[in-house]
Amino acid sequence: LHYMMGELLKNSCRATIRNYLAQVEAAAPPVAMGALSRSVAPTIQLPPIKVVVVKGDEDVTIKVADKGGGIPRSRMTKIWKFAHSTADKQESASAFG
Repeated sequence: LHYMMGELLKNSCRATIRNYLAQVEAAAPPVAMGALSRSVAPTIQLPPIKVVVVKGDEDVTIKVADKGGGIPRSRMTKIWKFAHSTADKQESASAFG
């Protein structure tokens, strides 16, 4: 359970940041990236990632909610395969692991 929660939260963080960067690029005027990070990026805040844990009489329910954009239906059949990732190769090599 510890490993699975770590993976879910890592994926949630990655998707939220990816969505955030897409919003920054969409809102940005055509300027150099250095100027972008100082001008537009600080005006957009990352939305929170919410985790709800509920203890029942016989089970525990865990809900992770984010604004990462979800997984396209075309990739849904692959998500249950061991070691499958929706991250691209550059993201996989990032500090998220």
